[in-house]
Amino acid sequence: MPRGPERKPESFGEKLEKGIEKARGLLTRNEKMPSSAKALLKDRAERKKKLNDFCKDFYESVQAGKEPSAEMVSELEAMFEVAPGQEKLRGVLLFALEAFRKAPLRKDGSLLATHSLELYKKAKSLGIEDLDVHATVLLHDTMEDTDATLEDLRLLDEKIGADFSKFALVMTEKRDESEDRDMDLVKFVRQLRAAEGVPEGRKRAIVLAEELDRIDDLSDIEYLTAKLDSPEKREEALEKLAQKFAKCRFTIDRVTEGSEEDEDVENLKEVFNAVYRHQIDEYKIPEDRIEEIKAGVYESKNRELS
Repeated sequence: MPRGPERKPESFGEKLEKGIEKARGLLTRNEKMPSSAKALLKDRAERKKKLNDFCKDFYESVQAGKEPSAEMVSELEAMFEVAPGQEKLRGVLLFALEAFRKAPLRKDGSLLATHSLELYKKAKSLGIEDLDVHATVLLHDTMEDTDATLEDLRLLDEKIGADFSKFALVMTEKRDESEDRDMDLVKFVRQLRAAEGVPEGRKRAIVLAEELDRIDDLSDIEYLTAKLDSPEKREEALEKLAQKFAKCRFTIDRVTEGSEEDEDVENLKEVFNAVYRHQIDEYKIPEDRIEEIKAGVYESKNRELS
């Protein structure tokens, strides 16, 4: 029988387009989910103000180190959909809010707590109800960006009957001042993949939490895109955007490696791909430069450690 014409292998662009379409399907499966990457970004922008206003009200109503009133707890439960009996989640939310009280503002002027709260809200909106994931995203920056210590997190565990300090420790990047930040990232990605101290069956929470974090990294780029309108700053801004996207692409590819059978991991990766593609197209970020940085910096340094 004569052989038919050989099929050309799919290009990276074709595979990515299919991924975007799959992500759009994912995002429309549930009425709570936005219908596209653009809608996802719009939802995030609208939610940011609500989260910031809630944090301000919380800090004004609850004195530092004091227990919140029953009214404030009710507001928190409504805002973050804490169901009756979810004492562990309530405890983690209160701990995170208090930890970020004195943290510096974000680059856009919002309170730093809003980032972790956004990751939690995004997990909920995308149908992820795993308490390990919720706790991990809420606590992931506490030891990096606040005065909270590992001992504080262990005391929280003791108070609520949990072991979330293990997850927070894995998600804390250990930076070595003697080395460059790019190598620090490569070591951090290896740390995430190992998830040392986290029970084997629960390591997926680390992967999902990191995916949510990187999706938000690609969403939170206004501080760079605002400079694209300035002829003097445009090239510098595009280079920084390419560096950011290369860092996120490398991290997602490595952290999700080997998790192809996990539907939640794959779904979040498709959401990441959709946001990644949208932002590149929207702001004309040079994709060849992203790939050059990813291969020449991160993958190269990763090979150095092998």
